[in-house]
Amino acid sequence: MTDRLDPLAPLVPQAPIRHRERQDLWTIAQMLGWLGVAALVVNALQVLHAPEHSKVLQPLWINVVYGALALVGLAQLWQRRHDLKRSLSSLHFGIAVLLSVGAATALGTCVVQTANPTVFYARYGQLAPAMTWLHLQDVFHSAWFLGLLALFVVGLLVSIVARKAWKFKQMGFLLTHGGTVLLIAGGLWGMLAGGSGIMHLQTGETTQKFTSSNGKPSELPFAVTLDRFAVEKRAPEYRVSVVEKQDGPERVVASFDANVPAVHAVAGFGRVEVRGLKLPSESSAGQSGPAWPQVEVKLHSDNGDMQDVLLAAGADAAVPLGRETLELRFGKKGDDVVNFQSSLGIGQGAERQKTAKVQVNQPMEFGGYSLYQGSYDPKNPRYSGILVVKDPGVTLAYVGLIACILGLIRIVWWRPRRADKTGAA
Repeated sequence: MTDRLDPLAPLVPQAPIRHRERQDLWTIAQMLGWLGVAALVVNALQVLHAPEHSKVLQPLWINVVYGALALVGLAQLWQRRHDLKRSLSSLHFGIAVLLSVGAATALGTCVVQTANPTVFYARYGQLAPAMTWLHLQDVFHSAWFLGLLALFVVGLLVSIVARKAWKFKQMGFLLTHGGTVLLIAGGLWGMLAGGSGIMHLQTGETTQKFTSSNGKPSELPFAVTLDRFAVEKRAPEYRVSVVEKQDGPERVVASFDANVPAVHAVAGFGRVEVRGLKLPSESSAGQSGPAWPQVEVKLHSDNGDMQDVLLAAGADAAVPLGRETLELRFGKKGDDVVNFQSSLGIGQGAERQKTAKVQVNQPMEFGGYSLYQGSYDPKNPRYSGILVVKDPGVTLAYVGLIACILGLIRIVWWRPRRADKTGAA
């Protein structure tokens, strides 16, 4: 009792606690070490079971080695079974696993993640075989990364049980730790049971087939019909520009709206009179319009000379203005794609179940799949690329995220505020 009331008691070294901390660290190091070795063996299995390596090592020997390794790891954990619960719920374990997950995430961000071995070997050269054996070309689907996440989840669950966090006063702890478990579980569920791919459609075409992200053909449980595809573009702006050519990059001296008749002064030359714009859609009686947008310009130089000029936007024509370094040009600015969308119909059998428009960030949901507007071909106005995504764990991940936010509010804001009110009372 006196030690608890003595203010200097927490500063006195306590050997049993340090001994337990060393045991925890040793247990954590063993678990992470065996996880790393087991993951390397699993990665070796993944590489050796590829068709080009099928004759390197017989599957029987692989199973024997992996089974022996698993037995040794289980024996080590059984020897420390009394300390395992405390070690898994300790702060040291959480920090070690979090640092390991962070390092693996950084590694997966820096290394190119691709399923194409040609691209990977061309990028990393002689290091590619060893990196492939470590599964660095697909870090987030590797056995060792999934094992780290599994260890992290186990640590969170053991912490909840050890602390008996289901009581109301520890609701913040339960929500943050449980929400993190749900968040990771939802991500793993979506990764293992979900997938994505691209569907190529022409206007009026109906299909169930699409190409998955790994390049293999796949099929939807329903048929998709492209009723209509539309591309929305920004209205183009036609400009008459005075450009000065230099040794370095060219400099635009002046720029005028080709659609507005006006007279403009140009320093070092005189005046440029814009008379009118003709577009390809324009036509007179019995005659078709120009093949390219054209503008009529009259040049007034400082020495009194005048010249009528007809510039076409598609001809890359330029007219010198007084000297070789100054040119008059005509071109189109803008005409960028603002948005593109597809009108899709979903059918099962002979009956249509749903019709909706899809855009890049506005998908169409049906049968557990999300259909996004993925791509288009500027040379083919009938083509639309539809992104197919299946993520069954997204709802669980959202629930976990909301639980984490509520838990943080409970811990950081609501509980200290309630404690202040109680103290003031």
